[in-house]
Amino acid sequence: MKQKVITGAILAFTLGPALYLGGWIFIAVVLLFLVIGSKEIASIFEPRWPKWMMFFILALIISFYFVPTNFLFVAVMALLFIIFALTIFVEWFDVHDGAMLFILLIIVGLSVNGIFEVFEYGSLAILYIAVSTYMTDTMAYFVGVKFGKHKLAPTVSPKKTIEGAVGGWVFSSLVSLVYANVLLANKFDMSLLITASLLMPLVAQLGDLSFSAIKRHYNIKDFGTIFPEHGGVLDRIDSLLFNFMFFFVLMTVMV
Repeated sequence: MKQKVITGAILAFTLGPALYLGGWIFIAVVLLFLVIGSKEIASIFEPRWPKWMMFFILALIISFYFVPTNFLFVAVMALLFIIFALTIFVEWFDVHDGAMLFILLIIVGLSVNGIFEVFEYGSLAILYIAVSTYMTDTMAYFVGVKFGKHKLAPTVSPKKTIEGAVGGWVFSSLVSLVYANVLLANKFDMSLLITASLLMPLVAQLGDLSFSAIKRHYNIKDFGTIFPEHGGVLDRIDSLLFNFMFFFVLMTVMV
């Protein structure tokens, strides 16, 4: 637990200034995380996949950034065609690889769109999603340790409990609502903020469990080892990716 706190502090002090300064520094940090994340995605399929697939994955993810919102369905369809072309014409790329790669690229790709779309509203908007996400994780842990008795998803994540999940949702929703009302009421419609504050803690837990299910399927403990006791980039931002994707969709529908 001590090492996790130390690593979490390092993450905060690394990403905080980049978020505050914005501009090319923020873009550079996001790009660095995308490079590492692409490598972690490719590593799932090692040693069957060649090394260059990391760069192919990175290119596909970055391409989402340049797609206008009203053309995202076209981008998703194009990605589907690319995946099936690989499945049909590349010997070492099977249909199971294609399904998993498609899922991961959609999650990360839409999240990239979400990150930069939300950042247009300022760093406080980015922090809102981060606070909602990590407050859920933190409070679910402490409530689960104190009161947890009933397993939430034992085959995917044996330590998580229903009590912890409910506690994480309640605390995070309250904190998110206060944060949104005090700091973001002049930037977003309150109906959007209320909806996001109530649902993002649930989406965060779904994201965490979803990535745990992927790791269990491929029999890996973590996606990477860059952060001691935290795993890789994808291990640290799985819930955050889901929430950026979710908030981006909410903005598209409700704004």
